[in-house]
Amino acid sequence: MKTEELTSSLMERFFRFVQVWTTSDSVSADSGNQPSTQRQFELAKILEAELKDFGLKDIQVTPHCYVYGRLPPSSACEKIEPFCLLSHIDTVEEVSGQNVKPQIYKNYDGKDIVLKSGDILSSQNDEALALAAKNHETIITSDGRTLLGADDKAGLAEIMTALEYFSKNPEIPHGEIEVCFSPDEETGHGMDNVPLNLIKSKYAYTVDGGHIGELETECFNAFKSEVTFTGVSCHTGSARGKLVNAISMAANFLSNL
Repeated sequence: MKTEELTSSLMERFFRFVQVWTTSDSVSADSGNQPSTQRQFELAKILEAELKDFGLKDIQVTPHCYVYGRLPPSSACEKIEPFCLLSHIDTVEEVSGQNVKPQIYKNYDGKDIVLKSGDILSSQNDEALALAAKNHETIITSDGRTLLGADDKAGLAEIMTALEYFSKNPEIPHGEIEVCFSPDEETGHGMDNVPLNLIKSKYAYTVDGGHIGELETECFNAFKSEVTFTGVSCHTGSARGKLVNAISMAANFLSNL
């Protein structure tokens, strides 16, 4: 595949993916439901069908909406250690992910982008836009009335396009490549039921939001923590050595953070 073909395939796939409504629900997820929204299965099934077309093996969508598949190694590359590529299916619930209408700005020249919502994207106060204008890159946004869903449907499209490339160019040597797409990443529950029994790779790479060339080599779980401070109530006349102020405890805890 030529560069133009890859670019066209990547963009077409990305546009299809962002128009599939996959918003997750944190309340449902916190209640123990996974996926937190059944609509995430729609994109999971699309991914499953494409993986089959690309010739991957052991493809499955688990009851919890994880999509798994593996691309067998090419000839003479069977001993190369496999690796796994990860991304997530859902999008955030804070902004609507339904009826997304992607807007394309080719050869961006730095002019303000006025969205249908009335919002204005300006290269004057956005470093990424300024760099894109300098290089006359293609900019893709929503129309402003929904999110775009590039987090992480851009990652999904990138991984799927790479697999398509290998399937259409079998002469290119490669080891085994596993893929695993998860639901409910945005709710903090993306790893609750990850099918570790299926994944054989010792190394995995998440393809998610980030600048071109950025590689994160370590991360932490920034989901949430709930801390309760319980004071000791006591009459002021006999409080010395007994009264414990919960607000003071909380303030000390926060200052130590």
